[in-house]
Amino acid sequence: PRSEAEMAAEAARYVYVRGERGPPLPAPVLFGRFELAPTQVFYRSEAGLSLAVVNLKPLSPGHVLVIPRRVVATLAQLNAD
Repeated sequence: PRSEAEMAAEAARYVYVRGERGPPLPAPVLFGRFELAPTQVFYRSEAGLSLAVVNLKPLSPGHVLVIPRRVVATLAQLNAD
């Protein structure tokens, strides 16, 4: 696992490449039972329904997670609402 500082540095590199992060997020960002530091988030969809975050245990360099903001039990329960 990586430290919070390492993940924040990686997220900052992605923001630099994209040129924007958007408005600050409240701390912490909830993903299931996990609390993510707002510094791990490097992208928010325009509608605010999903986030891209740096992974604690990446499977390969550049591995990130795209997660929904809405809490649902299964992927099939996500919809446009």
